[in-house]
Amino acid sequence: NGVTDICNMFQHCYNFNQPINIPNSVINASNMFYRCEQFNQPVYISNAHNISNMFHNCRNFNQPINIPNNTLDTSNMFLNCINFNAPVNMSDGVINANCMFYNCSSLTTIDVSKWVTSACTNMEQMFQHCNSVTSLNVSNFDTSKVKIMKGMFSYCYALTSLDLSSFEFVDNVNITNMFWGCQNLSSIIINSDCSDVGEYKYMFSSESITENGTFKVPSAYRSNWEILLVTNRSTSNFPDSWTITS
Repeated sequence: NGVTDICNMFQHCYNFNQPINIPNSVINASNMFYRCEQFNQPVYISNAHNISNMFHNCRNFNQPINIPNNTLDTSNMFLNCINFNAPVNMSDGVINANCMFYNCSSLTTIDVSKWVTSACTNMEQMFQHCNSVTSLNVSNFDTSKVKIMKGMFSYCYALTSLDLSSFEFVDNVNITNMFWGCQNLSSIIINSDCSDVGEYKYMFSSESITENGTFKVPSAYRSNWEILLVTNRSTSNFPDSWTITS
């Protein structure tokens, strides 16, 4: 008791797979199990502010996780956890969710509908290469402080629709590659304007995308989205066969 920093504690212990209790006093648990490729034990996190890279490259890890409301950094938390397909609960507080589920290729479904994201500023590549996810209910995400969504859903091959009706695009936000490689995506719903969008290069891939998809926006913002997506198609890479509707 009293220990606050266990960063890198079991880093590169490739065969480590023992039960462990994390003291309530721990604030920094970043990289704790980095490259513990055989690790698959329940982990309870109570007070840690930094859990970035905590299970990075834990290829066998597949345990439910509750992220406490005083956690600030979950970047790369499950990166390359290729067998991970367990529930994750997240409360308010997380600022950095960069690459949180990057390449969780076995993840088929995850309930993020009750996640509180009002403090988050970075969602870059958050779900990138989640190849097996068939649906993501992010319709309650608060993105009012998010400054980067680059590649957020890129290479989510199995996604067919995205309801981004709660998303705001503010403060020169970067949405480059946001839907790149989503080859089965055919419907996107957005309720906010795009006048504050900064970078948006190659939002969509030029190949292997569903024909005749729809991009639904409110009529009040439709002309702005048409300029961003269609007039500037050489930048956005908006598919020729898709339609912007209201």
